[in-house]
Amino acid sequence: MHVIIRIALGTKKEYNRLKKHRNDTLRTNRFDRRINDMKKLIAMIAVLALCVSMMTACSFRPKSEPQAAPGTYTLEQVPALTIAPLSENAAVGSESFLPSNYSWSWPKGDGENEAVEACGFGPTDSAILTYLDPIYLGESMTVKLIWASFPAQSVNVVSWDVDVLDLPSDADQAQQDSYLRAVTLTETEDFERTLLLEPDRVYDIYANWQEVNGSSFGNAHYYVVTKAAGIVKETTPNITGGWQTSKSAEITSELRAVFDKALDGFVGVGYEPIAYLGSQIVAGTNHAFFCKAQVVYPNAQPYFAIVFIYEDLDGNAEIKDIARMNAYGELNENTGSAEQLPGGWSVTEAQDDGIAAFEKATQEMVGVSYKLIRVLSSQVVAGMNYCVLCQAQVVAPDAKPYYTMAFVYEDLDGNAKLTQFKDLDIAMIAALVEDAT
Repeated sequence: MHVIIRIALGTKKEYNRLKKHRNDTLRTNRFDRRINDMKKLIAMIAVLALCVSMMTACSFRPKSEPQAAPGTYTLEQVPALTIAPLSENAAVGSESFLPSNYSWSWPKGDGENEAVEACGFGPTDSAILTYLDPIYLGESMTVKLIWASFPAQSVNVVSWDVDVLDLPSDADQAQQDSYLRAVTLTETEDFERTLLLEPDRVYDIYANWQEVNGSSFGNAHYYVVTKAAGIVKETTPNITGGWQTSKSAEITSELRAVFDKALDGFVGVGYEPIAYLGSQIVAGTNHAFFCKAQVVYPNAQPYFAIVFIYEDLDGNAEIKDIARMNAYGELNENTGSAEQLPGGWSVTEAQDDGIAAFEKATQEMVGVSYKLIRVLSSQVVAGMNYCVLCQAQVVAPDAKPYYTMAFVYEDLDGNAKLTQFKDLDIAMIAALVEDAT
């Protein structure tokens, strides 16, 4: 714009010079033609300046946009969403959700960005129940929406009655819209958001991240389905039939005695308890221990397992089930052979490097606090990957702790970042191994 103004001023100056020169000399046709040409040029420049001025005003008109969350985040994966009940007496615990549809970009380090897009089923597609387990609610429940690894800058939520999933596949938009329901979403200036979950609903939680100082950016849709529970659960700390997450992972002397009693005489595999995950009140008590395991065989590689122990009312204890796990937090009954864990992962005894990387990666985390229990495994890449077992807790009044496997990447320069989480859902794992036996 300034350049155009300078050109216009210069052209006007030349026009005045020619005009004066004409007055001082003979009035020839040549000077008249040049003066007319200069008039036309000045008019054209004036029009161009006006257009650029209007475009500039539009481009820089103040806009109301979401402010950037504190810190710069460079994640190569879309952050997972954690839904955490605000009440400690909630009948359900924290749940983590991966996005179903998303567009995501992140810096490569050379001034360019990598990008990935995924397009799956929609929130009103009946196939959603094939991939998502409903959250069963006895009544409405307020939850906190948390993107611990990268807080979303803006969030929008749409909700339908769950019966929308029964519509035929060729239902039009008007039919789907007839099932829309109101949503109660609250936000604060520091990016804390709460959502009122109602029974028998389908929720589409849309999150957006803008690029700030070279951060990752994109958007994602997270789908949540709720259904009405047949019986409202009692809001007491110990619910018969329900698994309760342990507030402390410590293996106390009493718990160690139960563990040793159950494994007395067990041969073939050695189990070392690392953390106490939780319990279930039945006619007695079921216990869940996270363990390091190793087959008693030459060159066998150590692995991890959750050992479920039943303790009866008389104090007798026995092994109920064992869930073998690989470094990705996945159940794997073939784990424990002479081969290494998948992808070059190996169980590590060294703790210092992994602890230092974990502390660097979590020092600016907001929304969730993480307490490291043990560095489980590592993988050599262009740098190092670490898998860390930790206890997590949403930073909210009366929030319940839960256990998760956090994955940390540390580059060759010592920079560290969290890449993903695998929450340990004790009830789900117990049900899976029970069905498999």
